[in-house]
Amino acid sequence: MIRFLLAIFVCIITLNAAEQDIDSIFLDSRDIEIKDKPLMLIFGKNDCYYCDVLSASLVSNATIQGYINLNFSAYYINIDDKKKHTLPYLNLNRTSSLNLAKVYEVTALPLIVFISNDDKKEIMRVVGFVGESRIINLLEFVNNDVWKNFPTPKERVDGFLEYEREIKR
Repeated sequence: MIRFLLAIFVCIITLNAAEQDIDSIFLDSRDIEIKDKPLMLIFGKNDCYYCDVLSASLVSNATIQGYINLNFSAYYINIDDKKKHTLPYLNLNRTSSLNLAKVYEVTALPLIVFISNDDKKEIMRVVGFVGESRIINLLEFVNNDVWKNFPTPKERVDGFLEYEREIKR
């Protein structure tokens, strides 16, 4: 019984640390701007197991952290937050987290959405926690502009899967 309680305590401490550190990875989502880097939006919520797994994974992996900080304007949107968001590229001013999720047609969590800094259009989206190695591959696929070889989001997903197969060879 003591081991069980200790395990729960460690999990709670770990999740609290991950929640605090997530703020050091992501920019303040009250003002979401597209500048000279692609935009990376991650939608999550409280009490979402895979949202917590994704957050903890991003916080604990220095390679992913560094790659995101160097190459993306990254924002985490917790749809349970009462925070208001301004997105000039969509002409949205002080919209709620839940409304922002509706704008991006979020149907499952967690969700990662990549937006082009060139034309401000969606590059691709990824639902769920796909594992750290796949996240790294996604970041490289977007940052290295490989996605530009594929005109539609569906073709980009297929192109990404092919890109990933080539990497493994």
